[in-house]
Amino acid sequence: MKNKSLIMIMLIVLILWIGTLSCKARITTNDPTVKSGETFTISVNSQEVVDGYKVSISSNSGLTFISASGGETNGNVVSGVNPSGTQNLATYTFKAPEVSVDTTYTVVFSAEGVIIHGTDNRTSSTATATVKVKTNENTNNGGNTNNGGNNNGGTTNNNGTTNNGGTTNNNGTTNNGGSTANNDDKPKEPTFTQTNKKVYASQDGINVRSSYTTSSNSIGKLKKGEEVTVIGVGSEWSKVNYKGTTAYIYSDLLTTTKPEEEKSTIKSLKSLTVEPGTLSPEFDPETTKYEITVGEDVEKLNINAVVEDEKSKLNISGNEDLKLGENVIKLVVTAEDGTARTYTITVKKEQQEQLKLDTLLVKGIQLNPSFSSDIYEYTTDIDNDTTKLDIEAVGNSENATVEVLGNEDLKEGENTVTIMLKSKDGKQNVTYQIIVKKKAKTVVSSNISEENNSNMQYVIVGSILGGILLI
Repeated sequence: MKNKSLIMIMLIVLILWIGTLSCKARITTNDPTVKSGETFTISVNSQEVVDGYKVSISSNSGLTFISASGGETNGNVVSGVNPSGTQNLATYTFKAPEVSVDTTYTVVFSAEGVIIHGTDNRTSSTATATVKVKTNENTNNGGNTNNGGNNNGGTTNNNGTTNNGGTTNNNGTTNNGGSTANNDDKPKEPTFTQTNKKVYASQDGINVRSSYTTSSNSIGKLKKGEEVTVIGVGSEWSKVNYKGTTAYIYSDLLTTTKPEEEKSTIKSLKSLTVEPGTLSPEFDPETTKYEITVGEDVEKLNINAVVEDEKSKLNISGNEDLKLGENVIKLVVTAEDGTARTYTITVKKEQQEQLKLDTLLVKGIQLNPSFSSDIYEYTTDIDNDTTKLDIEAVGNSENATVEVLGNEDLKEGENTVTIMLKSKDGKQNVTYQIIVKKKAKTVVSSNISEENNSNMQYVIVGSILGGILLI
């Protein structure tokens, strides 16, 4: 029973161990064999499909690092995110040193934050690339190695065994003169041939260094096509005058022909406003269609448009003499590379309602003719004792005001009462008029009264005289 339990425990441990191995994304490299001074590449791959990674160089011995690619690069660090998964992580470019004997170098790569595809597991690992650098003719530089000839002078053969003279070189190769060859990995100070010529950066982000090694400090970066003056040319590096300071740039990254500048592809507006009115929807650089409604009196829009890239051009058409109904204004932004994007503003110009009176009443008075909003002049008669009309006037728009003029102290004869209808913006004025005829006051003549009085006196006198005669 105990043995069965022990076996079960061992099986569980084994399963967990296998699972741990399967969750680790291991990186691999190729092992190139190259010639002395040759430029070559090393690829870094993952044995498993991964969604994210960051690869860097831990050490590169005596090899000269030139560039890296495969994702976002920062020096020798390459990182990437690929939700669909990848196994190709990075490619590094190096240059082999000049060697007099076949030499082996190693480059150690580190991978961190490697996300195995479809999981949240993050792992890290390392891989070592072995680089064999062979001499161009597989011999020493001077060809003076003793190959079995007279060894009494103390020379050493190719295998590093010491003859009678007992003199051996550092790497096992001695020339006939007994001098020692030194093949350590430290870069020797190069010889620069004096010159004075203008060259250009072949790509963006080229490092300008304080010395002729990739491990030296970067004191600046060149943009593609940026000009720099070379004052010395070496086998690998160029000595340049950079902002008044002597600096160094890897020669393979420079060109004597100025690269054609990449033209901008940006063809969008940064901002867009119009007056009068407000665009619908609210402006967004990625939205190209807009609408706006204006009144009948608007002949054109005041458009303020700013392009995103100052190298692009803007052309506006269709903004003159806006007609009633729909008008289309086009704003075409043309990028430096010739591609274009068109923004449109559909302007709906509405016919403005004509101001009129909906109601015109005069209390106790009959207008002639009867009121109609399309008739603008009326007449009426009033008694002599009427000094003011009781007028009710209502316009057909809430945005209009009604004012009555000439309706105070009406005089005998003709009076003109004016009803004025005004829009609030002052752009419309409509006038109605009532010609008021006021009757004259009735007066009894005083001459008739005097004549009647005289006749009455004659009647009285006659009556008195008649009475006397009868007596």
